[in-house]
Amino acid sequence: MRSLLVLLAIVLSSQVYAGNWNDLEIGQDYTLNQEIQLISNSPSNGQFHILAGTKLNLTDLIPLDMISVLLYQFSLPGCPGNDFETQMEIIPVQETSPLVEIGAQVASNCKLEIFIETKDIYSEAIVK
Repeated sequence: MRSLLVLLAIVLSSQVYAGNWNDLEIGQDYTLNQEIQLISNSPSNGQFHILAGTKLNLTDLIPLDMISVLLYQFSLPGCPGNDFETQMEIIPVQETSPLVEIGAQVASNCKLEIFIETKDIYSEAIVK
């Protein structure tokens, strides 16, 4: 029984947990912590909501050194189509103190793009 508990503790401790932006790993699945509301580039589509609890897969992490920003790209399930895009919106990340804001948009090929200043990579992420 004791060895079963030790094995269970090892397995549970090896799961990926994202606490801050710096902990995120390409290829891992995450869950959105809060709703994101974006505005479609097409007037006929209006607002686009990505609900808290949405599962996302981190597909790429691109440093934009010239502007001290990191771009996190996630695959977005339930996207209206590969050509669907939204405007970038500034989103305050809940439960951050001091308040951290990110840029978010949906780009072509159903990629949720999140932009965060490099000074904020150790703050609480919007995904877990």
